[in-house]
Amino acid sequence: MLLRYSVHLILLMGVVVWVGCKKEGGVRPEDLTARVEGRVTDEPGYSKQWGGIAGARIEAAEIHADGTLRVLGGQAESDAQGYFVLYTESSSLPVIVRAETPALLRTLAVDGGLLADSTLRVGALTAESSLEANLFYLMFQQQLAGTADITVADVALLVNTVAALQVQDASASLADLARSIHAGIIARQRFLAQKVPLSQTAATRIRQAYRHLYRAYLARMHASAEDRVALAEHARWFEQQALDRYLAEGVRMLDVLIARHAQVEGLRMEARNLHLSNDALVGFVQQGKWLFAQAAIRFVEERFQEREGTSEPPASLREAGTQLRISLQAASTITQIHQALQAYRASLLEHLQEVAGLSGDELDQMVNVLTSESVSVLNGRLQSATTVDDVVEAYLSFADQVCVTALQLLRDRLEPQFIADMLVVAVLL
Repeated sequence: MLLRYSVHLILLMGVVVWVGCKKEGGVRPEDLTARVEGRVTDEPGYSKQWGGIAGARIEAAEIHADGTLRVLGGQAESDAQGYFVLYTESSSLPVIVRAETPALLRTLAVDGGLLADSTLRVGALTAESSLEANLFYLMFQQQLAGTADITVADVALLVNTVAALQVQDASASLADLARSIHAGIIARQRFLAQKVPLSQTAATRIRQAYRHLYRAYLARMHASAEDRVALAEHARWFEQQALDRYLAEGVRMLDVLIARHAQVEGLRMEARNLHLSNDALVGFVQQGKWLFAQAAIRFVEERFQEREGTSEPPASLREAGTQLRISLQAASTITQIHQALQAYRASLLEHLQEVAGLSGDELDQMVNVLTSESVSVLNGRLQSATTVDDVVEAYLSFADQVCVTALQLLRDRLEPQFIADMLVVAVLL
């Protein structure tokens, strides 16, 4: 039995909430067949889940394709440590779980629905999870093209604690931020669809895998709610599994890292269109560059392992990758993000010089040629881009040109493909 509610939306403390709900029917106890377990905290991010909130009222609502919400039957209340068990109606649609007290409101989104006679464990509702839920919902609410092909995992991978805290202090509207994040994700998807090319069937499999992956990630977070080390490990597991989904479909890691580079620039392009400040974007750019760096580090290390026939990359290169991850997580400005990437680039080129038998001058000359003939052209096109398609076309052209140019520069060298791959990564850093 469907129970309809009249739902009105407002923005409060950077959070989308539904108010003025009026129930037109009654819920029978036997309708509450789905179980949701989680925790409500006053902490900003997933890795800081110590401040449990007692007495929060817990509800769930499903998101319809037209951007409306239907509040599901059933309510619960969090205990003294912030834990709750909600019995609610089953749903096949994306769902938002909401926890509210007079002083706090937290949300969390999950797609894949709520199955009857099963339990969904969702970890903690934090400021970070709230931002993810709000951005995901607002893509539907604004009826942005292609939103049906975006998963909660796509959005969650671009949100971190820095973004959650900055959004609370920034003047940018959540609706505009949602449009920017949406543009970035669509740019990544379209680049891969055209470059690989990634079939619609393969893209669907990736989306389905992302949904299952995100639910598994939330369950892991739920099981480790008070173990900060484990929480950080789960985040890394989530990001590596996301990369694995592309490899499982035969997508080259090089194409994935270029696609993630395009994702950041798609986000920035739409932010320029909406006149958003850099301050409002730092957390999202930081996370986008983190995702790009994850793919770049993995690609570089695996290519070195293949070349040398070892199970591990060179120790100093692995240390450089670890330092890049640490530096990106600690960055608070766009400049610091750029500096972290440049430090890793210097280490990569140093290792490339050693193994490829190139002098420093030869390597610098190749990097300069690729920068002037490919990267500069890419940057020029990105500066004038006003649509997602503009961004995608710029990266498709870049991906073709930079690889051809690199191989031409290396036509008389041994291992031209290996060196060319490393040079492409270097000029993108």
